Order: sequence, then structure tokens, then C-alpha cells
Amino acid sequence: DGQRNIDFGLFRNFKFTERITAQFRGELFNILNMASFGLPVSNINASNFGQVTSTNTSSRQIQLGLKVKF
Repeated sequence: DGQRNIDFGLFRNFKFTERITAQFRGELFNILNMASFGLPVSNINASNFGQVTSTNTSSRQIQLGLKVKF
């Protein structure tokens, strides 16, 4: 399977005075939460032989930030 990953970022600048500004940003990683599964367990003696127990990508992550300049 191919890996598909869509990231999204959005930010807004606020100007309070001539010297003081703020920036609020939101970033979403793997926004559609598409899983890319790992390989199945190949050890014949394992109790979970043939099962997929991991993913190659991380789950959806959301990050918020606020930066103030003065």
C-alpha cells in the first residue's frame, strides 16, 4: 500500500498596537487519519503469527500555538 498523509495549517495575525502583535496558529497532521499498516508477524512460533500489530504512520495530531511579539 502507498502512504497517504495530508497535513493542514492555518494561522491568524492580530495587531494590538504598532509594536505588539500576536499570531495564533493551528496545525493538523494526518488530518484524515489514514492508517498505513505495518507488516504481519512472520515468526511461525508466535501466538499472533500472521496478524498486523503496528502501523507505519502516526495517528491524527493537532497542535495549537500562540506567539506574541513586542
